[in-house]
Amino acid sequence: MTRATDSLEYRRASSRGFRVPSIEGICSSATCIENSPAVTPPTTQRILLVEDDTAIRELTGDVLSESGYDITAVGDAEAAVTALCGAESFDLLISDIRLPGMNGCELARHAMGRDPALRVLLMTGYAGQFAGDPEILPRHIPLLRKPFTLRELLKSVHSTI
Repeated sequence: MTRATDSLEYRRASSRGFRVPSIEGICSSATCIENSPAVTPPTTQRILLVEDDTAIRELTGDVLSESGYDITAVGDAEAAVTALCGAESFDLLISDIRLPGMNGCELARHAMGRDPALRVLLMTGYAGQFAGDPEILPRHIPLLRKPFTLRELLKSVHSTI
């Protein structure tokens, strides 16, 4: 992470990152986000988070968990399919598009085929390759572009659920 005057940025050489809003210089959790009804979940909702970048997965999972969501976080589509086949259902699938093996778009189609009521939010730092192609990225699935702020993440999750 690098320090900036209004945000922290997480970046890896192999992927894009996201900005973390800062209060008094340093912050890495949802507690830094102003309390807003627009980003507060009304009840505990279950989210399956699929992200192959460990640091992004952990921070995103922590932020969502601290914001009141029940999070199951996995690192690839195979683990996500296993979780989706489990006894518990999910309200939202959040997946990176670029994953090893099955990509996030394929995972979304598979998940919605199993549970048509499941909501999906895809995220990527490479949206230019997918935007506008309904065969790859269905138009009804929202896309969160990296880098994103924690506020953008929470607003996207709230509006998708």
